[in-house]
Order: sequence, then structure tokens, then C-alpha cells
Amino acid sequence: MVVGSGTIIEILTEPPLQKFIVRLANSRILHVVHNTELAAPIPELKEGDIIEFRGKYEWTPEGGQLTHTYLNSNENESGWLRYHGMLFQ
Repeated sequence: MVVGSGTIIEILTEPPLQKFIVRLANSRILHVVHNTELAAPIPELKEGDIIEFRGKYEWTPEGGQLTHTYLNSNENESGWLRYHGMLFQ
């Protein structure tokens, strides 16, 4: 599990997934995949806004992917997204 934050630079939502691209402080890119069948959807995501995250990181040639942004009773640690002060998991 990784924790961090970044700026939303592109929104690629494909229901039931909320997908978006985040630029981290080190200029790296992170593709976030938030499953709205397992967690509350984030309303009104906007490019340029900051989002905080905790989830499972998987390396990809494009820069990396973050998944498991939901409460999971089968694992010791759950993921989440924090947007405008509200927690989504």
C-alpha cells in the first residue's frame, strides 16, 4: 500500500470505474482506478484539483497504477481517496 497526493490532470471515467491520471510532486504520473461498485463514487472530479490517496501500487510502463481504493475486510489495510476533505472508500 502506498500513500500520497497529486494533481488530477485528466479524467477517464469508464463506469463502473472512475479512472483519472494524477501528476505527483516528483512529476511522475499515476493512473488511479477507483471501483465504484466497491466504494462510493467521487462526485464532480475536476482537473487541476488535488487528491490524496492510499491504495495498492502496481508498476506500469506508463508510470504506475493505483487500485484497491476501497474498504476491504479481507486485507489488513484498506485503501481510500480524499477529495475536498471528504473520504471515499
